[in-house]
Amino acid sequence: MNNVNLQLRSAYHQMLNGNVTVNGSNVPMFYLNVTEGDPDLYILLSSIQVTESPGSKCSTMTDNSLVFTVYSRYEKNSGAEVDLVVDQLLAIIFPTVSTVVPGTMSINLVNDVVTGGFNAAKNKQICERTITFQHLIDHQ
Repeated sequence: MNNVNLQLRSAYHQMLNGNVTVNGSNVPMFYLNVTEGDPDLYILLSSIQVTESPGSKCSTMTDNSLVFTVYSRYEKNSGAEVDLVVDQLLAIIFPTVSTVVPGTMSINLVNDVVTGGFNAAKNKQICERTITFQHLIDHQ
């Protein structure tokens, strides 16, 4: 089985970083943790799972899941900014991923969950939208 974790991370960073904006400002993208500042709106690539494709007769096929969470926290948070970011993610990822990640056979959105809460320390409402993409990649 080929491990494509770094390849996927790099491809998504290339596709998304600096290309998603809200109100004229770039929405930063991070991997696993927020590494710069304390943004009120950001994209987090929180998980990558790579496994050998179960239906594959050869070891060149992998089934890959990527989990992104878009976070926002504002005093009055309707979640509108999160929806704008997710709309842009979908518009960028679906037509682009097969050209950036060689061998991509298919990509699907398999999960989309919205949650909310309150950050008492910052006195802000939180909205999180977590989306999961599944890829089938042939590494021949």
